[in-house]
Amino acid sequence: MKNFSTRKIVLLSLIAVFALVYILQLTFTGKSKIVDLTISDDIDKIELTSANGSRTLTVEKKDSVWYAGEKKYPADTALVEALVKAVKNVKLLGVASTSSSDAERYGLGDEDKIVVTAYNGSKLLRTLTVGKNTSTNSQCYVQADGKNAVNLASGPLHNTFSTDADKLRSKQVYSLDSAAVTKVSVKNAKGTFTIQKSAPQVDAASEEGITPALWLLSENTTSLSSAELDDTKVGQWINSLASLNVASWKDEEVPVNAAVTLTITAFGNDTVISLASYDDDSSEVSASSSSSPYGFTLSKSVAKRYDKALADLVK
Repeated sequence: MKNFSTRKIVLLSLIAVFALVYILQLTFTGKSKIVDLTISDDIDKIELTSANGSRTLTVEKKDSVWYAGEKKYPADTALVEALVKAVKNVKLLGVASTSSSDAERYGLGDEDKIVVTAYNGSKLLRTLTVGKNTSTNSQCYVQADGKNAVNLASGPLHNTFSTDADKLRSKQVYSLDSAAVTKVSVKNAKGTFTIQKSAPQVDAASEEGITPALWLLSENTTSLSSAELDDTKVGQWINSLASLNVASWKDEEVPVNAAVTLTITAFGNDTVISLASYDDDSSEVSASSSSSPYGFTLSKSVAKRYDKALADLVK
């Protein structure tokens, strides 16, 4: 009888323990319920405010082009779209604290937090206060839409929103259709030469009836007095000139003192690139272009595409 009572007590105790565990599981499961905060509207402006409100970076879309910073630099679309995606789709993994007094602990104090606001026109779509990343750098502490609760969010959002205008700035100077290029002129220490594409000619004697366009030398003051262009070499060179990305931008809005000038004509419009003088020890070359008011630098390997010798293009 005594053994039966002991077993009954043990059994009832185990039931009580399991019930407590179940209640705790329900409590923590509810607290850690994943919530997806999504925005269906298009975002056309994002403001990133930090350092107790003393620094604000505005990224805004105008006529389908994103611009960053006070000087409205054209921005790298892929980088801006990463910001848009991060603020548009926030995955909250659970509540770390319900009290705003814990803000400092989670990197949400005035000096450390980043306040992200997203707009469609004048309509405020979201306010996200971003704190520090977790030690694993795969999650971040945030406060969403003005609420005091500190949430654990998916992704290293502090890294995502810790950016500036220079980081977001597009590195592209220009982009052309290489097939539309009809003339290229180079002026450098070796002289000046201009190559020009001839128009296709109807030729009844040929099998196809059309003689394709050829590249011809229309101006030449270099020491290479007699030269027949190699269409394959010229075509490869033109393709390498079709677009230009900088190594880094400068703030100056003045052209460089040009030692090399290259002019590309496409669709009747000229794109001019100027290079400052450089030597074999140079790692980067100062440059400017008619496509941008800002100076920039190029790696020496890229600069050499523009400082071309006529001898490299002949048969």
